[in-house]
Amino acid sequence: MPNRLLFLLCLSVAFATQAAAQTGALAGMTVAVDVGHSKARPGAFSARGRGEFEFNLDTAKVIDEILEDAGAKCLIINETGTLTGLAERPERALRLGADVFISIHHDSVNEKYKRSWTPPGQTQVREYSDKFRGYSVFSSEKNPMAERSRAIALLVGAAMHEAGFKPTLHHAEKIPGENRPLLNRKTGVYEFTDLVVTKAAALPSILLECGVIAHRDEELEVSRRSYQERVAQSILVALSRARTQGILP
Repeated sequence: MPNRLLFLLCLSVAFATQAAAQTGALAGMTVAVDVGHSKARPGAFSARGRGEFEFNLDTAKVIDEILEDAGAKCLIINETGTLTGLAERPERALRLGADVFISIHHDSVNEKYKRSWTPPGQTQVREYSDKFRGYSVFSSEKNPMAERSRAIALLVGAAMHEAGFKPTLHHAEKIPGENRPLLNRKTGVYEFTDLVVTKAAALPSILLECGVIAHRDEELEVSRRSYQERVAQSILVALSRARTQGILP
């Protein structure tokens, strides 16, 4: 059996075992899962021209399903895609009694790295970049619960890395629009001090970029249910550890 296939099979078995062990692990916890951006302002566009909001919604729904199966009460914030205010999202989560706020996004790259192509089956020219791929996690030191937010971000980054995901480090590049300090290079966790959704409300808050949709291959990968389930299981593992460590109730 090829090494990569064997690795993926072992990973699948490990996740199945881990998922079984996590049944009920989040009972009594309320998790707000924010769908980043909106229908009117869809965020980044993928290499094939799909708006980021659609990727965020698809992944948020899978996260909701898996966390609910683990006993959590999951609140999807902005499922209709009509919320445009950034501070409104965590504030709404706080009003609804959430214990933690996780904003789901999909990533792009600096304009200087983008190139043009016409995807197969399309006639419109699109922009892409295959230079960077991978996930990243952000928290803000201005969050009223900054220490807990940072701890949860680090746990999510570690769980993603353990699940076989690779982080992208391009947000640490010293160029305008990036230059974010790394809290953990190995697991792709950053400090993003003035990120509104992670600093606006008095509950632990993080933002997760699930992958780089400007990358032609990664766009396809993040669209797969299996990828989204691995992201969701990673979040489940991280939140379970946060509870065990007394970071979350």
